[in-house]
Amino acid sequence: MKTCFRHFSILMLLPLVAVVWLLAREADSSATPAKDANSGWLAPFGSKWVLKSPAKPWSIQKVSQPSLHGEDSLRFELRKGEDWANRNGSRTFRTEVDTDEYPPMKSVRWYRLDLYLPQDFPIENNRLVLAQWHGEDKTRLGEAGRSPVLAFRYRSGRFFITLRHSAERVVRNADAVPSKELFGTDSFPLNEWNDFVVQAKWSYEEDGFINVWWQGKPVVQYRGPVGYNDDVGPYLTFGIYRDDSDKTYVSYVNQVRSGSKPEDVGFNPLIGGR
Repeated sequence: MKTCFRHFSILMLLPLVAVVWLLAREADSSATPAKDANSGWLAPFGSKWVLKSPAKPWSIQKVSQPSLHGEDSLRFELRKGEDWANRNGSRTFRTEVDTDEYPPMKSVRWYRLDLYLPQDFPIENNRLVLAQWHGEDKTRLGEAGRSPVLAFRYRSGRFFITLRHSAERVVRNADAVPSKELFGTDSFPLNEWNDFVVQAKWSYEEDGFINVWWQGKPVVQYRGPVGYNDDVGPYLTFGIYRDDSDKTYVSYVNQVRSGSKPEDVGFNPLIGGR
């Protein structure tokens, strides 16, 4: 699989990953930190994945409960006022893992991730992104920050999936980019795992498409432009990204996988399961 890496070096981020992991193991948390990783899907956490996090002991932890298929989870926590600054100094309220994987434009990719929101998760009218596929903004060409190509969102107790696309080579007015809601539900269960599989053809032209399965059932079958006029496709980021809040947000993620075939993510589209 061909990948592209951003301007900064992953090696420079390894000390940060190590520090956050060591702090997480010492954190006093209601979750149970995992002492020994037994989850193959978590292997990139200590090497390749990039953290966008306030770097608090509780921000991102590897935990043994809740588990899925006997494997450890990543626990995300974001408290009031906690923010993260990117390399340009822009500050946002988030604690996320960035896979830093850029698929080729026009390629078809498969993704899988399981999301878990605890029973006491805040139900408020606040912008929240739980997972997103985001293109690399072409700031060198004067492009402003853009919204994600594809996003899993939760607001006021409602889960929904949004899509954006633009054929403009340089997007100067991000608010003018067409947006479409692909799916929405008021019946997103808390305190249990929600399994999502995504098949995407990353193309800003009419040959693009998005298919999504939730709990093994198809909920999105979209055909049309997907994403922006970029050189490569978007990277996957997951965790918690929201506007600031007085409330503490906690979420869990498990079984994050990607590949060129459904088998790469352990999915059979004919039967809708593993």
